[in-house]
Parts: sequence; structure tokens; C-alpha cells
Amino acid sequence: MLITDFGVRNPVIAGHSMGSLIAIELAMKHQLNCQKLILLGTALPMPVSSQLLAMTKDNPLEAIRLICKWSHNPAKTPSGIATSSEITAASLQLMERIHHENSALTLFSDMNACDAYQPDFESLKQISVPVHIIAGEADKMTPLSAAKKASGYFKNSHLHVIPNAGHSLMTESGEETVQLLSAILNGGI
Repeated sequence: MLITDFGVRNPVIAGHSMGSLIAIELAMKHQLNCQKLILLGTALPMPVSSQLLAMTKDNPLEAIRLICKWSHNPAKTPSGIATSSEITAASLQLMERIHHENSALTLFSDMNACDAYQPDFESLKQISVPVHIIAGEADKMTPLSAAKKASGYFKNSHLHVIPNAGHSLMTESGEETVQLLSAILNGGI
């Protein structure tokens, strides 16, 4: 594993959305002795609607359009120089480019993996390091209610909510997300 190959000791493991599920698995199964776990835009489990899942296979470009639409809060005033619609458009372009550069079934495979993921709830309780869950208040993909529920599965969890943010926390609430991550990493939270 790359982390151990480089001799990294006590890493902080972080992941967004599907990446949060991967982060959990790394923390549980690979004995990395991580010092913190940071989960952004998470839900446990992480169900995907059957209609969206079918669309990722049958009409992936329309699925990408909907995912981008649902991942951003149009009422959010971004902290950077781009408008909410510009951020959504840029996300759409990026996802379309990734789709065209990869297998036509990559999006379906990713969304199916999220949908099929069943955490080992007993093992989650064994994670003793601080688990920071960062949620967007207006997230439609992994709703705040799901983040609140997920925080209850860990014995040392901290839920942080970014006001008015959707699922794409890093793009539409970049400044707030970086400040929060900095505070977590530097021990301020």
C-alpha cells in the first residue's frame, strides 16, 4: 500500500462522498493507525436511487447533468470569484471530460459501489480516533440527516455543518471547507 511504502506513520485519512467510504475501509481494515478520519459528504449506507443508477448506465451524460445540479445549492453565494452557476458548469465540464476519457460504465460502477456498500457497523464502533464528519447543510446527494446518523456510528465523532453548502463542498464552499480542515488538522477542533 502506498501509505506504508512511503513510511507514512499515523496519517490523517480523508475522503469525500465515495471517497469517504474508502477512507472508512482504510481505517478499519488496514491497520494504518491513523490519527484522524475526515469524512466529507458522507452517508452510511450511501444509497443511490434506482432511477439515477439506471441512468448512469443508460444515459450517463444526463445522469452527470443531474448529479451536478443536485450537488450544488443554487441559493449558495460562493466564497470565491465564480458564481454558483459557473461552478456548476465547470463541474459538469469536468465530469463530462472524465466520462469521455474513461470507460462508459465508470460512473455506473462508482454509483453502484456506493449503493451496494454495507458498512460493518460493529467495526465502525471500534474506530477510536476522532472522526470528523463535514456535511453541507443543503446537500441533496448525502443529506445532512444522513451525516447526523453516520456520526452516531462512531464513538468519537464530531459533526461539522457548512451553512448553505451542497454536496460539492470543496468547490462551492472552498474557503469554509479549507478553514475547517485546517482547524481539524492543526488540532483546533
